[in-house]
Amino acid sequence: MSVRTPVHSATKPLSRRDVLARLGWGSTAFGMLGAGPLPDFGELRVPGLPAARGAQSGGIKLSSNENPYGMCDAARASFQAEIENANRYPFPWSADLQGAVARHLRVRESNVVLGAGSTEILRMCAAAWSDRGVLQAEPTFETFGSYTRAAGHPIHGVPLDGDGRHDLSAMQDSAGGSGVIYICNPSNPASTLVRQDEFDAFLDAVPEDKLVIIDEAYHEFVVDPDYRSQLKRAVDSPNIVVIRTFSKVYGMAGMRVGYAAAARELIRELDRYRTEMSVGVVSAVCAKVSLEDPDYAADQQRLNVEARGILEAGLAELGLPCWESQTNFVMCDLGRPMMPVNRAMAARGVRVGRLFPALPEGLRISVGTPEQMHRCVEALGAVLA
Repeated sequence: MSVRTPVHSATKPLSRRDVLARLGWGSTAFGMLGAGPLPDFGELRVPGLPAARGAQSGGIKLSSNENPYGMCDAARASFQAEIENANRYPFPWSADLQGAVARHLRVRESNVVLGAGSTEILRMCAAAWSDRGVLQAEPTFETFGSYTRAAGHPIHGVPLDGDGRHDLSAMQDSAGGSGVIYICNPSNPASTLVRQDEFDAFLDAVPEDKLVIIDEAYHEFVVDPDYRSQLKRAVDSPNIVVIRTFSKVYGMAGMRVGYAAAARELIRELDRYRTEMSVGVVSAVCAKVSLEDPDYAADQQRLNVEARGILEAGLAELGLPCWESQTNFVMCDLGRPMMPVNRAMAARGVRVGRLFPALPEGLRISVGTPEQMHRCVEALGAVLA
């Protein structure tokens, strides 16, 4: 089994017998494991719950860690209003957003740079520093590594530990030949956190000539009281960059807005590689309005915990252990190759996460609405039966 032994399984009961009886699915599901390519499914609109925005009839998309509820109402209203300015270059609007982000973080504007999602920020980081060699977990979010490889620079991967966490001790031992260390915390695809005391000790020990890039894309979903963002440390350090995005909790994956926070000197260096005007008028306004909503992020965190609990309970009932999630997705251990299950799920109208080669038996499932989680577990139970 390639997936390392998880430590967390949910305990809420969900009757597999009821699942399969209601669906009338049994051994025939196994014959679907060789189903063809993944179709593209839309989102399900859920009666009786906040609408899964962008919904279409048919299947469920649980493959990209998107927020099924979309942007807050104020951002949606701003989207409509700001269409009138889509013919304008975004200089004043993006400047307003940069100021709003700085105020939200309680840092100076010179400590912030914007980008078209966290992916552009990662491209900027790779352009600026990946020639120094990169050290990262294996597996991890692929974008930074992809840009590094495209530039022809070396990457050294360190396996996750047995709990699905970054093995900081092994990374420290391996860091000698790499000038850049990339840490996704919470981790994608593992969903886990770096323990705070270990993270502090690790950062204390990193020499100032090595740069640490900390990807906090899932920061707003964390409920573990031991967690602490490294953002404040970053702006006071000469060698730490923190990256965040509006794609996840704020429901703006299609709008492409992200940012980095760091010391002024590092931000200046990153800004040299920024695509000019990459954050458009409408995206900038919607992101700014989202930050000004006092309740939206907390409400989405609560909804995520509720739906994730349903998913984890269903996976436990199916006998599928999962690593402890602090994100809007769960990584479970199928105990068999993932891709045939992935195809069979798609054939049943539920699109789940892609293959991570280091975890060939690991299935990543994004958290949707409660109804979507029930449907996902039903389909998975049928496929595995």
